[in-house]
Amino acid sequence: MVRQTTSVSHTNFVTHLTKRKTLDDNDSAQVAEAVGRSPAAVRQLAHRAHAHVQATAPRLRVDPAEHDQVVTAFLAAVRAGDLAALTAALDPDVVLTSDGGGAVSAARRPVHGPDHVARLILSITSTTAPEIQLLTVNDSTGLALSHDGELYALISLTTGAGVERVDIVLNPDKLPRQRSS
Repeated sequence: MVRQTTSVSHTNFVTHLTKRKTLDDNDSAQVAEAVGRSPAAVRQLAHRAHAHVQATAPRLRVDPAEHDQVVTAFLAAVRAGDLAALTAALDPDVVLTSDGGGAVSAARRPVHGPDHVARLILSITSTTAPEIQLLTVNDSTGLALSHDGELYALISLTTGAGVERVDIVLNPDKLPRQRSS
């Protein structure tokens, strides 16, 4: 029956499956047979479709006071080195991206999930003993990390009920330059 449907129907079927974020082997084999592609190609298409949907999802503007409250809880957990509190401040679907620009070490792929994100953030902040300051990043409260007065990271936080996205800029070429006195 699926073989008799149109390309649009095939696309809708694949799109429906991508809502689960990943296809298991059985799903990808069935879809592959239905659309005349290999299971690997179907998994890749599903991954791309899911990423596209996530990237184009409308951003909801959070009340600045609510955003600041979430950032304050995040910052308190980071400063205390409290894994449980930091994990609680993160959304269950949190994603962290980092940009080292090839100049400094950074995660090469997005990091997903509160436990992985919290552990990475605590490893970044505990090994360098940073000075952490609140500042405006992308029109919202974010964080600046410096060591011995030298800025080495800017963190932008997208929030809802918790921190939904963490974007860290580590690339020295993208960080604001310190002004000499």
